[in-house]
Amino acid sequence: MTAKEAYISMLTLFAELYKYPDKDTLKQIASGAADKELCETAAYLALPPEAYDRRLQALHTENNPITTQYMKAFSGIVKPFYPPVESLYKPWSTDPNAPDGKGRRRGYYMGDSALHLKHLLGSYGFEIPREYENMPDHLAIELELYAYLVDQDSDGAKLFHRDHFDWLEEFYANLQELGEIPFYIEATRMLLHLLAKDPQCYCDGKE
Repeated sequence: MTAKEAYISMLTLFAELYKYPDKDTLKQIASGAADKELCETAAYLALPPEAYDRRLQALHTENNPITTQYMKAFSGIVKPFYPPVESLYKPWSTDPNAPDGKGRRRGYYMGDSALHLKHLLGSYGFEIPREYENMPDHLAIELELYAYLVDQDSDGAKLFHRDHFDWLEEFYANLQELGEIPFYIEATRMLLHLLAKDPQCYCDGKE
């Protein structure tokens, strides 16, 4: 396994964790398979051991399954909630003539970052899944596209890393304000450790 392959593997796993948990994801978490993969690849990439020493498996319980945590954190059935969508954390547009005076305001879907994601996905030949049509800059989509760029377009990956993950610290801080969602708080903490390192060595495929 190369560093690039390990990095892509982790990015792909995290992308799945921010989608609504399906049967395969639930099984992977409950069995400890996700933790095993994270620990092994994190060790291979020389990421801080303490960043991956808590098991996600233990945060998915019968009394508080990750399906419940997902709904509380991201769906809006209770408030506050904090969807993992980049546009919500940035000014909606840099266009001074943006409609309804939304240009520099925050908290709206389909801002500049979403339009950029839509353009990138189209230029690389990807279709936006129906459930993400109004939020192409959802973290799951961003991580999948980033993983592809690491593999296929190293320069594009470096630019994407610089431009599209600078909202995650605020997202993480917001999640910490919510109670009873330890799975997503911990997963986001782990993701931040993964994305903190300069991606250049991974993009260049060094061992």
